[in-house]
Amino acid sequence: MPKSLILVLATVLASGCSKDERSQNVATNGAPNSAPNAVPNNDVNSVDVPTDPVVLDATEFTFRLAQSTPTLPIWTTPVTHRPTPQDRPPDAERSELRISAVRGEFEVLQLLFGPGSGSATVSVAPMPGIAMELATVQMVDGWAETIAPSAAMATVDAAADAPRVVWLTVKVPDDATPGEHTTTVTVGAAETPLVLYVYDFSIAGERHFKTQMNVDVSSLVGAGSVDDAKTTLFDLRFTPKSVTWPSGFNPSITWDNGANPCEAFWDEPEEGEQYAIGAPLHSR
Repeated sequence: MPKSLILVLATVLASGCSKDERSQNVATNGAPNSAPNAVPNNDVNSVDVPTDPVVLDATEFTFRLAQSTPTLPIWTTPVTHRPTPQDRPPDAERSELRISAVRGEFEVLQLLFGPGSGSATVSVAPMPGIAMELATVQMVDGWAETIAPSAAMATVDAAADAPRVVWLTVKVPDDATPGEHTTTVTVGAAETPLVLYVYDFSIAGERHFKTQMNVDVSSLVGAGSVDDAKTTLFDLRFTPKSVTWPSGFNPSITWDNGANPCEAFWDEPEEGEQYAIGAPLHSR
């Protein structure tokens, strides 16, 4: 189910801004608004899109993988950086991927391919007790904008003028063993170690931090269902801008008003039982 990448911010909220993301200063990471040549954007909520290639600064979490080939650079940068077609990898190389999380949390590892040529398949070996999902990211109007879940293996077709982006979401269960967990990410014939460090505490089950980012359910449905979109919001600890529909919490009442007397109390009678007034409330 495609989802707007405004959920990049939601991912940070969901993970409680883990150490990996906090360590990354997007403003000094070759961010688009620092590009010398950028297309002005009149939307005050947007950042100008660069027109010239921007080489991202090398950091602990932004680097080129040593498993890259001469025709296809493979690199990574945190999801707090929203990729553009002009992004280019730094020269600094590492041969291992590392992420960290607490119990009950999930983290997203962002992999970029190219610009370059050729194609490659991306897969990840199972990590006992840890759920992992691959997704491909598409660019819209010069920004990484939508994500679409992939099967166990994602295919990347490189482009000469823009990087391709793949997300690997790692979901840590509440009973995960603290410490290091290892697996392997395979791109083509190249294998890269992936190390997940699980801290010895859990993320709070209840949500005490409310958000208002003007994200509504209808913009998240895509090819999925309303319930899928709601689940996405719950998983990301995100608050929609209005009550979701169908909800069971939008009754309408008529009242005595001359020729319009009170005659009915509407309870969305055509919706599922879980939305009926008086039905048990379920929390996640």
